[in-house]
Amino acid sequence: MDWVARPEFSKGVAICAIALSLATLLGCQKDEISHYQVPRLEIPPQEKQAGAFGPLRMITAIFPQPDRTWFFKLTGSPEEVEKHKGEFEHFLQSVRFTKKGDPPVTWTVPDGWRREAGAALRFASFRFGAADNPLELTVTPLGREAGTLLQNVNRWRGQLGLKDIDEDELQKSVRELEVDGVKATVVDLTGIASGKAKMNAPFAKAHPPIQKQDTEQKQGVASLPLTYRTPQGWKELRPQDGISLAAFEVEENGRVARVTITRAGGSLADNVNRWRGQIGLDPISDEQVAKDSRPIDVDRVPGQYVDLTGPESARGLRILAVRAERGDTPWFFVMRGPADVVGRQKPAFEAFIGSVRFTGG
Repeated sequence: MDWVARPEFSKGVAICAIALSLATLLGCQKDEISHYQVPRLEIPPQEKQAGAFGPLRMITAIFPQPDRTWFFKLTGSPEEVEKHKGEFEHFLQSVRFTKKGDPPVTWTVPDGWRREAGAALRFASFRFGAADNPLELTVTPLGREAGTLLQNVNRWRGQLGLKDIDEDELQKSVRELEVDGVKATVVDLTGIASGKAKMNAPFAKAHPPIQKQDTEQKQGVASLPLTYRTPQGWKELRPQDGISLAAFEVEENGRVARVTITRAGGSLADNVNRWRGQIGLDPISDEQVAKDSRPIDVDRVPGQYVDLTGPESARGLRILAVRAERGDTPWFFVMRGPADVVGRQKPAFEAFIGSVRFTGG
């Protein structure tokens, strides 16, 4: 475990060090064991005001596969994570990657776990543990954009207020776990998480935010090589998930649908089954995905368009999604929200897709 040095604690740490040294000397003279109570680590008041979560533990199992890397990340308070660590390990041991890829992965869900609608690039999301302090487990598959192990570990360490490490230290801080013939790498980190830090999906680097221009077309920075027209009633947002390059929302009577633009990996079938899981639908075969999608052009780039509606038991969510590859980069344009709101916004979404123009890069 890494400790973060903080000025507020310096005086207390020095006193504790002196006390322990004296205790050791006295203990040697009397040839007896003494017991001491160490003050509990507290969050500095200024960090509480800044929105700090406090101590946070993150255990991530990384499973490499031929076409992608899978991240199983458990996050929560150190006490709750330790209490359910065995349960998490048991879940990992149940993971099986299917040869046909339909679905690409299976597992056995422990009793008491609640599967929730996913977000961004998550394949699945679960919550369990104490009702007032639940743990979160996310499952995310990524392609080449996953980055190296060291890049991801140092990004996670930064989210927890820990300093970066090098390759030598990395090898000492991870362990291997074999599951059904697949060797996974497990990273276990504990630190202080800031309330303003987002626990992003495992990208090596976050995409830059969009900067608005006072023109009819909204254009991003140079690293976002496209322009688009924002439909009337849509509100453009600053992306907050560390993944989306642009984000919008449209509200009808307090009910909101959201639209995102991302660059991501994975085939259409992979992403369709991830979206289906997010809205309470079962996965389908690659062949069925091909049948259910229809062709659409994004600035003369051939793409695929899918329309998914979940059952009422899963809050009646609907997703419209377009995938188009420009060069070797897959682009995703996704609207998700209440089925009726998305239905009324479908013409606007399709007009938005028709307005996209790739500008190079």
